[in-house]
Amino acid sequence: DNFLVLLDASSTMSENTKSDIQKLALAKDLVKCMNETIPDIAMNGGMRAFGPYHQDKGLIYGITGYTKDGLGNSVLSVVSTGGTTPIGDTIQWARKDLQMTTGKTAVILFSDGMNSMTGDPIAEAAGMKEQYGKDICIYTVLLGADPAGKSNMDGIAKAGECGFATDANALLADNAMTNFVTSVF
Repeated sequence: DNFLVLLDASSTMSENTKSDIQKLALAKDLVKCMNETIPDIAMNGGMRAFGPYHQDKGLIYGITGYTKDGLGNSVLSVVSTGGTTPIGDTIQWARKDLQMTTGKTAVILFSDGMNSMTGDPIAEAAGMKEQYGKDICIYTVLLGADPAGKSNMDGIAKAGECGFATDANALLADNAMTNFVTSVF
């Protein structure tokens, strides 16, 4: 019924992956590909960016009736990286973003997992799960290969109980995005 993309645009996302592609550029490409792969079904969508975005101004799309143009234009509006990586705080704000929704909800986090703020992102994900119960699943997409980042992203997905963790490389394989979208939506 609903989905919310959490897009990391913090300063660490300016770094390149092993494939020499900027993490933010790759994350945006993956969100755009996901957007094009989502079937034409009626649901609500949203996107929250973090890093250079203030928490209260980070919801750059929705929560509203989902359209490919709406999400696509929001992805294009994220043009730079900067700031810290408040993953825990972002999940806390996402909980507020979703308060008016009803039905099943997918939260999809695109990040390198390099949490640089005090909030515990895994504890916040567990709090989100406790708040929304069986109606919410959390999915994570890891950009980069930092072991601590992977541990955070795996823990966030695990706290969501019904979602899963994956990484950018896995989504670049043939039919992988189709399979991801089928699993999430």
